[in-house]
Amino acid sequence: MKTILSLCDGFSCGQIALRELGIKYEKYYASEIDKFAIAQTQLNFPDTVQLGDIEGWREWDIAWGEIDLILAGTPCFTKGTNVLTVDGYKDISDMNIGDVVFTHKNRWEKVTDFGSTIANTLTLKAQGVCETIVTENHPYYIAQRKRVWNNSIRKYEYKFSDRKFKPLSECVPGNDFICIPIIKNEINPLNLTDDECYLIGRYIADGHTRKDYKSSQGRPKDRVWALILSVGSHKIPDINIKHCLHKHTKSTHRMIFYNKRLVEIVENNCGCGAINKYISPTLLSLPKSKLSILLKGLMDGDGNYRHEQDYFRLSSVSKSLCQSITLLVAKLYGTLTSLEYYKRKDKCVIEGRTVNQNPTYTVSYRTEKRTQDKYYTTDDCIYSPIKRITKSEMSTVYNITVEKDNSYTANNAIVHNCTGFSFAGKGLAFDDPQSRLFFVFVEILNHVKSVNPDVKFLLENVKMTKKNLTVINEMLGIMPVLINSSLVSAQNRERYYWSNIRTRCDGLFCEIHTDIPQPKDRKIYLLNILEENVHEKYYLKEKTLKRILKERPLVNPQKAYCVSKKNNTTGAHYAGTMPLIDTSGQLKRNHSDMDLVIQLNPDKTSAGQQPYQQDRIYDISGKCPALLSEMSSGTHAIKIPQGQRVYDTSGKSVTLSSSDGGWGAGTGLYEDSTHVRRLTPAECARLQTVPEWYVWQCSDMQQYRMLGNGWTIEVITHILSFFGLNGDK
Repeated sequence: MKTILSLCDGFSCGQIALRELGIKYEKYYASEIDKFAIAQTQLNFPDTVQLGDIEGWREWDIAWGEIDLILAGTPCFTKGTNVLTVDGYKDISDMNIGDVVFTHKNRWEKVTDFGSTIANTLTLKAQGVCETIVTENHPYYIAQRKRVWNNSIRKYEYKFSDRKFKPLSECVPGNDFICIPIIKNEINPLNLTDDECYLIGRYIADGHTRKDYKSSQGRPKDRVWALILSVGSHKIPDINIKHCLHKHTKSTHRMIFYNKRLVEIVENNCGCGAINKYISPTLLSLPKSKLSILLKGLMDGDGNYRHEQDYFRLSSVSKSLCQSITLLVAKLYGTLTSLEYYKRKDKCVIEGRTVNQNPTYTVSYRTEKRTQDKYYTTDDCIYSPIKRITKSEMSTVYNITVEKDNSYTANNAIVHNCTGFSFAGKGLAFDDPQSRLFFVFVEILNHVKSVNPDVKFLLENVKMTKKNLTVINEMLGIMPVLINSSLVSAQNRERYYWSNIRTRCDGLFCEIHTDIPQPKDRKIYLLNILEENVHEKYYLKEKTLKRILKERPLVNPQKAYCVSKKNNTTGAHYAGTMPLIDTSGQLKRNHSDMDLVIQLNPDKTSAGQQPYQQDRIYDISGKCPALLSEMSSGTHAIKIPQGQRVYDTSGKSVTLSSSDGGWGAGTGLYEDSTHVRRLTPAECARLQTVPEWYVWQCSDMQQYRMLGNGWTIEVITHILSFFGLNGDK
């Protein structure tokens, strides 16, 4: 084999498989844009030639006629807009069925469907919202302003029509106003004191928590519960909560609060790390008196007041924080913020040190509306004027369907489910002829075929609808083989593979099929891939589980409620129903000592469908569903892993998911009544059958994400083992 071209190469699963097979090659071209994946590839395969973005393939200076094999997986999509969920802001590209979002009726409802496509878009710019790229026909919640004559006062005045959902392409800047919601709840479910509210605000501004354990004291399982504020020595706050205070630098002090309750509150409701900070819906639902104290703490720590312009201003690298401040200010004062975005250089030098820089968002606001302000406030929302709508490039766009209300917020603006959006396949909508990323692969394949008709290829993609499958089959001229990774690993992961490495011709019209036989079942289960000594950081505390989860009674002999996250700020829980049957068909009861609802073998429900892959904790004696590949929002220290799936070691793992980042790809292990943990990065690598010789030098989160987006190596090895044989293996 001379030359290989790998598209969406990831951490180079193709090269791993080739090395495992002992297949030699002269040159390996890789198209990848993720810097962490590229770094992993170059660490393990330093001779790899990196080509960059697949969209720029026509500019690649490579020997096209020498390419013997093309490898490609499901393309990675760009992210979209922030959606307000019950757990905070979440990128729309990371949404899952079962997520709970804020609707135009000022309440929380569940997401029932999700999908993406590539389409022509518009760019929306309006006061108080970040610039948003959206499809032309996406409906926004609009109030139209009209100038009418008032005969009683003998002059014109502005009136607003009743609010309605209107396609963005039909909206008129200056006349149409988008609606930004005002959260109406005023409750204090966490029983926060005034001092705690102020401290939370200061934490968001300039605080962090410790995440280490008391190993030096001989207590490796006990975490250090410490909330730390770095404050200017000239403005140390007077807080009546027990703490330690000491000099940190020449101009700063550190306040340390050894308080488990406070640590759990801030990590769960405000995020960790500057770029992940936000104000949760639980905090946004506080009474105004408490919320104003929180805002004061935030502004005292990181904001400033501009006397000459009479407004408050705060800058942050966290988009979610600035957006949640917009909702906070709307509730407190009925005023609308201004949001600005600044793109900075990737690196800068500070006191001789080179540091990375992220883009900055700046939010500014006033506490009173001025006569010249162009927005309008009602009881439940603010009408923000549309400044401009411009044509944008073709982009990947996402949409969700929401139960009952059919609406959600996109960058704080209320929108309706896009009525013209197709959810076919829950992925690429191939009824749209401009589904670019798949077609780019076809363009590259056809180009190589024009100079080398004998080129072989391998394309992997997820299970999809018959309609989408037919489109791919017709464009590639070949039928795929469906292989489940559970045959060669401890993970259920069904994927289609199109390849001409080995083919057969069937039927009167000679349909070409990928003739790759199924791998032999190696009967590998979770217990076969687990590490012996797992660090305490991967475990969830039993007390934490009991606080978050709530046992639900069986409702009939066939179904039981599945435990879920909170669906509103009152602390109430919502639940969905799913069959609760093991491989023998027997109904299983709850582990009452853990308050866990257990569901066995969830990939075999009575309807023949996989259950939603979130808000569940399972004890599995059979095989479990596959791990997904979408990215997720940030995680919080006291929450169950995203997906809330807990499995018995005698079963199979779900499909690895990049969406579950630092929570071990969303898979939890139920070891006994007091031990529930997430999978370690090494265990997730074993689920994808990555060999032990492969070197990892990245964070846990990045490794989880790359593995979720990657291939099961043993499946690829099995397929490539037929390369050049043109017959039976």
